[in-house]
Amino acid sequence: MKAIGTAICMLVLLGYYPAMATPFVLTLQSAKATCSNIDFINKLDVKIGTDGPLTTLNVKYDIVKEIPQDAMCKTDFFKKEGDEYKKLPLSLIPENCCKVFENDIYKKSMEKQNVPKQCPLKEGSYSLENYTLNTDKWSEDVERGEYKAQFTMAQPSGECLYGQETEWKIADKV
Repeated sequence: MKAIGTAICMLVLLGYYPAMATPFVLTLQSAKATCSNIDFINKLDVKIGTDGPLTTLNVKYDIVKEIPQDAMCKTDFFKKEGDEYKKLPLSLIPENCCKVFENDIYKKSMEKQNVPKQCPLKEGSYSLENYTLNTDKWSEDVERGEYKAQFTMAQPSGECLYGQETEWKIADKV
């Protein structure tokens, strides 16, 4: 009887958490610049590529004038519901970009990339090549669906210096 009760509890748990212990795959769907102030950033090229089974993000740009140290960065996240994206309560509130680019998590995730990692963000040619998100430590019960992130770097006046919109999908691995 205990064995039957245990089996029923397991089936209920598996039914309640359908994605539990199901491997997933994250696929980048699109990436595009939403704004770019050519007085600061130009020769901007944003593309999605592949590296074997993984989708990669590739961004090349030139900073032609040092980015102001009081520039603000923010990221909003959205999830697709039906035909439209709804804003999620999760976001990275506007913060001084220097704090973002000097953050240890950012530096570690970008350590092999040719991108600015300290302030001031100086003039030069930069690139993000074959970048993939490391999902190894993500829980396998991550919610499946289509998502979007909108990143914006702006002057304190609100004038956009650079913006990027990236869409991705999380699905069961087949």
